[in-house]
Amino acid sequence: MRRQVYFLLADSAHTKEVCNELKEIHIPDKNIHAVVNENKNLEFISDVRTVSEPNHDAALESNIWKLNLIVFCLAFTVFLAMLISESFTYIIAPVIVMLATFISALYFIEHIPNVHWNEFISAIHHGEILLIVDVPKKSIPNLNQRLHEHHPELLTGGSCWKL
Repeated sequence: MRRQVYFLLADSAHTKEVCNELKEIHIPDKNIHAVVNENKNLEFISDVRTVSEPNHDAALESNIWKLNLIVFCLAFTVFLAMLISESFTYIIAPVIVMLATFISALYFIEHIPNVHWNEFISAIHHGEILLIVDVPKKSIPNLNQRLHEHHPELLTGGSCWKL
């Protein structure tokens, strides 16, 4: 699974410098994205979104969380119904389902970063540019170090999973 790393930049000139450096370290254009305010134009990035466009990754994550919660609640309801009716024959089944949903949620919380670009909307509305770079997980520390060495004004805003 790849990661999306978020960087906040003050203007398009700094963004262009960072993009040129990303290309120098062989990050392809298809892995460089930006989210901007309605009135910004970044011709040097092929995938530029505006804050008014939906964030599909955040919506997918939200739907998965809701589904996980619904499955847990249904299993809990079945568990309670079995307790009330004193039907203990298959009571382990809903317990296993509840444990599975709990463990999967715990794994997600502890191991998968989940910052989405929706969290930067206020900064983008103030004119900043959110640069998003898709990289393998193991490349994130080297990428951060290199970019911060050459661009100390760069703010790293976190990372997120990317399918």
